[in-house]
Amino acid sequence: MTAVIEETEEYRVRIEHDADPAEPYHDGGTPILRYGWNRQDRWAAVQLTSITSHVVDPSIVAALERLGRRDPATQEAVFERYLRVFHGSRSIVWCDHRGGRYVTFDTQAWRDEVELTDEWLAELTRGRAKPLDLADMDDYVAYLDGECYGWIVEKKTRWVKVDSTGTPIRLTDETLREDWEEVESCWGFFGWGHVEDEAREAFAALTEED
Repeated sequence: MTAVIEETEEYRVRIEHDADPAEPYHDGGTPILRYGWNRQDRWAAVQLTSITSHVVDPSIVAALERLGRRDPATQEAVFERYLRVFHGSRSIVWCDHRGGRYVTFDTQAWRDEVELTDEWLAELTRGRAKPLDLADMDDYVAYLDGECYGWIVEKKTRWVKVDSTGTPIRLTDETLREDWEEVESCWGFFGWGHVEDEAREAFAALTEED
């Protein structure tokens, strides 16, 4: 899929689908656990360690595994209470996606590692109607959905045929050709809104310089 979102006489920027994206990596992101029945018909939980360097306490993974025989609502309620009481979690996000189940959350250990102090968080949440939601897996869900993109800025080029001496042949529709050549590009975006914003910003910066 390709979509041109802005174009001038000389430049255009288009968004293209990334058919072979890498998993989103965010070193300061909250950890994500995948859980459910595995191929051996056993309830299991595992952390997706390829998307962040933070490794959760193994007891958290074990706790989620122990809840396998409970109904989903009870699983979530018990696990959330466990995270809040024993690991200082403040925000927890769940996601069911095409047969896979995922959960992400903050813990006191994670906040300490990324240096989110209580004082700094209090300042961030000042005046908000509800506490700041630190847990987030929007990029990972976009990755699962295949919502992965890159943007490409291109410049219009014009070509003419020349004779054996290098002299341009008389211009006609057959001897003049126009094409678009890539000037700049960037990949690794998850979600249309993100890549569109970045593409328009890059296009504006390039055309203003020119």
